[in-house]
Amino acid sequence: MEISEQLKIAINSYLNGTATDAEKQLVNEWYYAFHDEVVEVPAPVENMRELLESQMKERILQQIHHEDVMPDVHPVRTLRRWSWVAAASVILALGIGAFIWTNNRKDTGTTSIAQAKAEIVPGNNGAILTLANGSQVLLDSIKSGVVALQGGITAKVHNGALVYEGNGNEVVYNVVRTPKGREYQITLPDGTQVWLNAGSSIRYPTSFTGDVRRVEITGEAYFEVARNKDMPFKINIEGKGEVEVLGTHFNINAYADEPQMNTTLLEGSIRFTDLQHNKSAVIVPGEQVQLNDGKLNVKKNVDLESVMGWKNGTFNFSSQDIITIMRQISRWYDVEVEYKGAISHETFTGIVSRYSDVSEVLSLMETEDIKFKIENKKIVVQF
Repeated sequence: MEISEQLKIAINSYLNGTATDAEKQLVNEWYYAFHDEVVEVPAPVENMRELLESQMKERILQQIHHEDVMPDVHPVRTLRRWSWVAAASVILALGIGAFIWTNNRKDTGTTSIAQAKAEIVPGNNGAILTLANGSQVLLDSIKSGVVALQGGITAKVHNGALVYEGNGNEVVYNVVRTPKGREYQITLPDGTQVWLNAGSSIRYPTSFTGDVRRVEITGEAYFEVARNKDMPFKINIEGKGEVEVLGTHFNINAYADEPQMNTTLLEGSIRFTDLQHNKSAVIVPGEQVQLNDGKLNVKKNVDLESVMGWKNGTFNFSSQDIITIMRQISRWYDVEVEYKGAISHETFTGIVSRYSDVSEVLSLMETEDIKFKIENKKIVVQF
């Protein structure tokens, strides 16, 4: 069975404990179709995590070693190149620390990060919910249970994700914010699903009324908008941009420290509007709207695997420089980054699990010109 984007998302959701019944069934069907020679006695879907973590690691790693992993001649540092991308995504979703890569750097020997004992750990599931009355609820440790009742709407956590149920009789607003080192999933009152990356937020009503569904975001978020042709869904991005859809899947990257705002479409169609200059563009799947200093650009044939890496549990670098990469690492591992020396413009391409130890991620990028040093909760990049 081909490992589709939908299946990769389902596997990742299952391992994170947030899979729906449909996603569990999809993973179950895939596992037994692909591994009927491994599992002698069919196991219920509740045992899938154990089976995936024990048997799948070995089986897929065996497949890797039969693949050609030699890099093409390319003017970037290649952390890894692997033609079986679908299988790679499964490994990375599992959070396996082992991976295969090739690059053209010289062996620099033991580094300052190789044996570092730092207080730096990968991010995990969690967020802060701010209710209409201003009170806050820490969602990190809540797996299931009601967290608030507001105007006829129940906000509850189900399998580590926030869900809204009921019919509201008044419009009040909630905010979910993910600090650095956290990510979280929310199901809005209309059924729209939102995944927040680290250092992001979303503000939304506990009940959608009128003829438009409106929310506001900062940072990065992936949306699967519930279709409603009579009530368009609009996302305000810090007063700078607006995305309008009827029902579709897309990702918005609008961190304040990024040089441009990117909106990438995976399914359906969207209209992006530059609110400050009254410019707009409509894009189709595989395209990305880029807003940079008042300039609106549409990029075609976008690397969707790279864009969606964060949601699928990976750092997926595609010809990115060290500054761009370190911004992602800073947000996910909740660390400060300091640069010393003349900054290198070297670029890197590769995939690595977001749940790897930070020293493993950094070691892949060490070259003769770039060194890393960990000092408590700070990473020093030396050029």
